[in-house]
Amino acid sequence: MSALERWYLFLPILVFPVSQASGINFGDTFRIFIFSFCGLLIIDLALELLFRSIRKLARAWYLTTIVAFSTNLPELSVAMTSCFKGDPLDVAPNVALGSNFANVILGLLALLCSIAVVLLSRRAKSSIFSTSKTDLLRGGRQFVFALVLSLAAVSYFEALRLGLIALVFWILITLAIAFVFVLTNFKASSGRKVSLLSQISHNDLDELISVFKADNPILDFLKFVDNILHANTNLELKSMLSSPPVTKLKLAQPEEMRAWITALPPRLTANLFEILEHFDIYTHVSSRRAIHVLSGVISLLMIALGGVLLDTSGDLMSKTFLVNKGFVAFFILSFLTSAGEFLTSYKFFLKGKLRDGWRNIADSNLANLIIACLVVLFHWLFVN
Repeated sequence: MSALERWYLFLPILVFPVSQASGINFGDTFRIFIFSFCGLLIIDLALELLFRSIRKLARAWYLTTIVAFSTNLPELSVAMTSCFKGDPLDVAPNVALGSNFANVILGLLALLCSIAVVLLSRRAKSSIFSTSKTDLLRGGRQFVFALVLSLAAVSYFEALRLGLIALVFWILITLAIAFVFVLTNFKASSGRKVSLLSQISHNDLDELISVFKADNPILDFLKFVDNILHANTNLELKSMLSSPPVTKLKLAQPEEMRAWITALPPRLTANLFEILEHFDIYTHVSSRRAIHVLSGVISLLMIALGGVLLDTSGDLMSKTFLVNKGFVAFFILSFLTSAGEFLTSYKFFLKGKLRDGWRNIADSNLANLIIACLVVLFHWLFVN
């Protein structure tokens, strides 16, 4: 990504003018900046590494949710670090709870940014302006779901005030929502089919089809996928994945695959590989699965380290500016850790995938509530 896309890495610089206006010495300000900046940088690099691994390990209908949940690993790391330090229940889960509102605000900002970029570049094709009515309705439902989950985050504090029974009830309601979500999106074949097809760009598919001049199994596969997308067939997921065009590529040898894609330019080759992987076709992949697992583990360790650094910066902000750490976590750290959600949704919106953009926000908000539940349970079991 370019430096412009990594704008959130520069947010810690704001601590300098704020501290100068508050009369804070430069040494304390610089420490806050270093911990915040290094934490964000490590998490940013780790998430990029993790996303590359996920694409090689996860099935297509899990990708949007796994990516959304992965962008919540910073919140999990910061919240658990806070819990380990012994912060009370009105502080420890705050970065996850605050991220629910941050996600909705950043989602709206991502939508506006994508519209601005499309208008300035005058490329309405395969953008937010080419979104189908079906995807528009699905995106609206995901947006409402994200808002409801934001309100659920605020209700945590009321449940905490009312006492143990109310807090247990809040946890049970959250887990029930998660259970219904899993049944709807992963157990139902229709939900998995929608999730798979939503990953494919119509524009990329049309461009790939136009490049191939002679018939070959890859062109047959691309035409098959194109027919499903444009004709809106009632073909079930299982039938799609076991169809002759897909099966032939799954059984192909790597040498055959290389021969079929020789004429493709690098950019289109990358797009083709992405579509192939959505249909569980990996005959073009030379690296072993273990390498992707190892890089995923390394990225998780990096995210944990970044979370420790961000939580430390929150402690420093609280002490230096004499502000409650719960406030810092809910209103400041939550925005810093939600940068991944902004970028992911922005890229979805830019490609015209309104449903996936808001699905990313909704899934992330659900993950934040689950994180809050885990922090509360961990606090009860090991901190009290």
